[in-house]
Amino acid sequence: MFRSAGFLLTLSLAVCVDAAAATKAIKFGKLWDGHRVITNAVVIVDDDKIRSVAANGAIPAGVQTIDLKSFTGIPGMIDMHTHVTYYWSGEPGTSPRRQGQRHVAITVVLSQRNGMKALEAGVTTLRDLNASGGADIGIVPVIEIARQKLDSFRSTGIACRGAVRSILLVAKTPLREIKTLATDMGSRTSVMLSRIILAEKYGVRPKLISRRAELAPMLGEADAALVIGDPALHLDPSKLPFETLDLGSEWTGMTGLPMVFALWSGRKEIMQPRYEQAFLDSCRAGLAHIDEIVSEQSSIRGITQQLAREYLTRHIVFELDDRDHEGLNLYLKHAAALDRLTVGVPA
Repeated sequence: MFRSAGFLLTLSLAVCVDAAAATKAIKFGKLWDGHRVITNAVVIVDDDKIRSVAANGAIPAGVQTIDLKSFTGIPGMIDMHTHVTYYWSGEPGTSPRRQGQRHVAITVVLSQRNGMKALEAGVTTLRDLNASGGADIGIVPVIEIARQKLDSFRSTGIACRGAVRSILLVAKTPLREIKTLATDMGSRTSVMLSRIILAEKYGVRPKLISRRAELAPMLGEADAALVIGDPALHLDPSKLPFETLDLGSEWTGMTGLPMVFALWSGRKEIMQPRYEQAFLDSCRAGLAHIDEIVSEQSSIRGITQQLAREYLTRHIVFELDDRDHEGLNLYLKHAAALDRLTVGVPA
């Protein structure tokens, strides 16, 4: 049976809030706003618009209150497997898997139509797998680059040369006794990195279970938890009562080499030098405006400006060199050995 608190949120808003309705307050035990989890969230809805979302937010006098404290709210439903750039017209003599090539501009328009259909159905978050090749170039996790045999630009990407801060392995048992690992499957590259480090440095190969990136529930079910991205940035490793590994530090300490997580990648015929220079120029333009990025993204992601600045300027590396690619090659070799799979290693 499909049960989703997010579905209940969508349903309750559809029933309780319409264009002519008065102001209402909706209380949730937890609410995911697209960037972070808010505990004891209060959502103020004025007519058909959400006016504010805040933890323990003030409720105006006389406002109707809808108590959903036993539920977790999300902005809408999430489709974890879709191909938004994939479109079939249904024309005679064609099939979904056998269609003629379209100009990229046409694909963009058709993709917008698919996105609108998803939105109308209550889906506000899409995980697009891009199987149609609708995007020419994308930032792709390195484990997927190898699997899909894509070409990549060497000069820009996402890497670390020490602590990465946003990939943490938190263990409630001694590291050499970990039997189960709860993983946030948001990054297959990071999951593989955790497997490599645990196997080669600590001699364990735990069973993996996929869970939402919430530390307490993850550790309630497993000996250790892998927390990635913003949820990791919301944790202070120095204050956790558990042993915590920064996997960037673990990798660089184990190998003496940087760790590359993702590269701008695409099909061989697309990856031309002139495009690589454009991506490098764009990267440098962003780094030249780091103050604006820190100011905007720190509030959006619910972290301090100091942490945002340290993360973007000290922990993460965007311009890559030969040593970074040496680390990438070694990572892919370790991954291939661990899974006993043939993984393409770039020259």
